[in-house]
Amino acid sequence: MSAASGPSAPEPTRPTPPDDRLTTVIPPVRDDIAPVPRDPIEAVKAALDSPPAPPLKRTPPTAPPKPPADTRPPVESGGAAPRPPKLSEQINWRWVRRSLYLAAVVLIVLPIVTFGMAYLIVDVPKPGDIRTNQVSTILASDGSELAKIVPPEGNRVDVNIDQVPVHVRNAVMAAEDRDFYTNPGFSLSGFARAIKNNLFGGDLQGGSTITQQYVKNALVGDQRSGVGGLIRKAKELVISTKMSRQWSKDEVLQAYLNIIYFGRGTYGISAASKAYFNKPVEQLTVADGALLAALIQRPSTLDPAVDPEGAAERWNWVLDGMVTMGALSKDERAQQVFPQSVPPVLARSANQITGPNGLIERQVTKELLDLFNIDEQML
Repeated sequence: MSAASGPSAPEPTRPTPPDDRLTTVIPPVRDDIAPVPRDPIEAVKAALDSPPAPPLKRTPPTAPPKPPADTRPPVESGGAAPRPPKLSEQINWRWVRRSLYLAAVVLIVLPIVTFGMAYLIVDVPKPGDIRTNQVSTILASDGSELAKIVPPEGNRVDVNIDQVPVHVRNAVMAAEDRDFYTNPGFSLSGFARAIKNNLFGGDLQGGSTITQQYVKNALVGDQRSGVGGLIRKAKELVISTKMSRQWSKDEVLQAYLNIIYFGRGTYGISAASKAYFNKPVEQLTVADGALLAALIQRPSTLDPAVDPEGAAERWNWVLDGMVTMGALSKDERAQQVFPQSVPPVLARSANQITGPNGLIERQVTKELLDLFNIDEQML
């Protein structure tokens, strides 16, 4: 068969390029190979006459394409410097999270665990176990008063809560702890304020409840600065919390009214009533009680004989607090007049025995010490 009479040969196709994977390349099909005849002998002849097929090849994997080179023109001298990395790119956020977890443990978990352990360990005395030295009175056979034996720490006479008029108790709560009967016995805000003042300078006093003030005066002392001040405040917090669950509110208030300092060398509401108004505590009026309550904050400087204006301002503040508490009506508040107190010299002379009564006082003291083999602190 001639080439002119045969079919026209198609154009050869381009081979398929290999992909990037490790594959076996199949050779392209040759269109110029004549079809295999049916006769086996002819098929063998055709196979011998055709050119040999190329061997199979394995294409090795190609490397990943490289990123295009930076085609930006170089920065000339005097041009803008490359952008520095952002701060957020330089922070190791893993260490930041770990630091926050550690701070949470130190500031939250550790104080709670310490508070719980201290709460279980600390012992709170029962009401009446805390003894305070009081003034002893020497009476004649007819019952008249001859002399008083005043302890070194000052004039003090304990009274029962029922002897203190209700309006006097309300005045003290208005001045020092207006939610005394409802609070848990401690103030977390006051404790936090004490820590802040200790770290940045300031007084640790302030913001304490009546229970905390009693614990401070009767049990833990009055250190106010440094690490000792913080330890004192922590003890105060723990004992106050436990005491508020073991003592009734009236027991706490009675103990507080008998130990707090009112100035003029007097401790307790009964001695203060004598020192400022020369009357027993049962006879104190609303105005009298408000003045005594006003003195608790700063007994020496708020004495009406020292600073009458400051005493009057604090007195008015206490009365307004009683109105806010509902312990005093607005009409009763408007009727109050600032009370007149006795001069301090008269209060001091009441505790100083001279003349024959002074001799009697010293002789009685000597005989009691010898008879009962006790010291003046016990007396």
